[in-house]
Amino acid sequence: MTEIWAAVYPDNQRSINLLTTHCFVYQYQVPIPMGLRRGDQVVEAYYRRLPVA
Repeated sequence: MTEIWAAVYPDNQRSINLLTTHCFVYQYQVPIPMGLRRGDQVVEAYYRRLPVA
């Protein structure tokens, strides 16, 4: 495995805390396509974890 990615809603602080606790690093946000939106969520934040050497 070379890296692991995770997507979360930017206002989901509990999930963000879990990711950062496990060495995930924020990369960027992207808009969610209209047909996939849930409620008022319009963007997802992506985090990446690189392998431990």
